[in-house]
Amino acid sequence: MRATQLLFNLLFLCSLLSVSTTGSAVESLDTILVEINNQIITESELQKRITELRKQILRSKKSAPSRSQLRAKVLDRMVLDALQIERASQYGINLKDAELNSRIENIARQNKISVSGLRNQLIKEGVSFDDFREQVKRATIIARVQKALVFDDIKVSDSEIKQFLQRQKKAGDKDSRYHLSRILISVPEDVDSNVLQQARKKAETVLARLKNGEAFDKLAIELSNGQKALEGGDLGWRAATELPSLYVATVNKLKAGDVSDIIHTPSGFHILKFHASENSKRVIIEETLARHILIKVDELTSDEAARELLESVHKELKNGADFEQMAKQHSQDTASKGSGGSLGWSVPGAFVPQFEAVMKSLQKNQISNVFRSPFGWHIVQVLDRRKSDKTTLIIENKAYQTIVASKSDEALELWLRRLRDEAYIKYHNPSDAAD
Repeated sequence: MRATQLLFNLLFLCSLLSVSTTGSAVESLDTILVEINNQIITESELQKRITELRKQILRSKKSAPSRSQLRAKVLDRMVLDALQIERASQYGINLKDAELNSRIENIARQNKISVSGLRNQLIKEGVSFDDFREQVKRATIIARVQKALVFDDIKVSDSEIKQFLQRQKKAGDKDSRYHLSRILISVPEDVDSNVLQQARKKAETVLARLKNGEAFDKLAIELSNGQKALEGGDLGWRAATELPSLYVATVNKLKAGDVSDIIHTPSGFHILKFHASENSKRVIIEETLARHILIKVDELTSDEAARELLESVHKELKNGADFEQMAKQHSQDTASKGSGGSLGWSVPGAFVPQFEAVMKSLQKNQISNVFRSPFGWHIVQVLDRRKSDKTTLIIENKAYQTIVASKSDEALELWLRRLRDEAYIKYHNPSDAAD
């Protein structure tokens, strides 16, 4: 049985991660391609990464770009990964073995197999489990250093969210999101007419190949100059305001799976593939106002003793005792005890499933029987329910996430550029350097 798409995606990512330190053993006939501060990348490492990447592409596609077509892009990614691993080390960002084991267990669980099953699957795919562990470790460290040094510094103000929503409203397409892929044939600024014409001809050739049935993602990997080229040009889901107006106007005329004509902008010639779109709808949810009494189970109170104590409280409540006073007297939930056990208005999913299920089953003013959750033994009473329109809150949250994503792309690109500019990088063969 083949691994799931999740595993393929992870292997695809990990296949781009590889570098040696200068202290590593290098075969006598191996060729050093790039020196990066105190690290090196060799020809055999590059060829291994290209082989693994092509295997990943071929597992889900009919064909993959040639080794020569992938060479410069894969090598460039390896250089950037080496710089990020080095920066992580400088800041003490690492991954302990226990954390790595947990990460691999999660990968296996998400693929609905055991760790041993994952190991066997990797062996079938020709991947060493030790290599896989190292690749997962490196990918996780890179994600952590990006978060710590780039993404955690990104701030979004209330005024930015307000301005973003105003732009959406003016655009008349405020709720739309699009899933697109892109092939970009870039051109430099102040380009002369001959170079511009050559770029256009290249884009026209790409479009002709697409119309003849070649896979969009394959051609993106092979020919696109976009940042997402190695991911098949997939831009993921983007809000309408994240996209150039020309993109939105173009894809609104397409059906799912269609490929656009050539779009010319100052950055070059673009070809889009439209996957899907969606519109946000009004979100109405039911909120619940409830209160509870909790008796915890700990070293001093056994499970049975806690249940018996709460059963006696429940009996008093049935005999007319005031819930608020009983909560103040008996509840061990320090957060709600002082307010008579009040949990305030809550939305679905705010509590653990056991508590949520009991609360959902109650009528207004009804008091539950004693029941168990991971926190101990509870009695809960529902005081009221109401319908609440959370559309604005959700739209604002989406706006926040969209702004963060937009800033993240730019911030990461600038940070990687600085890493490269500050580093000593020597290509032994200048033709290996990416354009």
